[in-house]
Amino acid sequence: MNRQTMIVLLLLTALASVAYAIYRSTDEKTIITQGGLQTIYGEPQHGLILGLCILAGLCILAILPLLLMDRHHYDIDDRIKDSSERKEVLMAI
Repeated sequence: MNRQTMIVLLLLTALASVAYAIYRSTDEKTIITQGGLQTIYGEPQHGLILGLCILAGLCILAILPLLLMDRHHYDIDDRIKDSSERKEVLMAI
C-alpha cells in the first residue's frame, strides 16, 4: 500500500468516525414514565463518542508523518524494481 492510499484510507476513517459520533450524539431520546420511574432510551453513550473522537484524532496524527515524508522517498517495491532494471541494463551491455 503506497503513501497516497494510506492517507486517503486514514482520512476516510477519521471522517466516518466523527460522522458516526455526531449521529449518535444527536439521536432522539425517548423518556417513558411508569409508576414514578423514568426510563430513558436512546441516550448518547459518552464512552463511545469519546472513543470515536480519539480514533479520529489518532488517524489525523498518523496522516501527518505521511504528509511530511520526502516526496522522493522510494517504497521498497520501487527500489527492488529499480535495482532489477539496472541489472538488466548492465547485463545487456
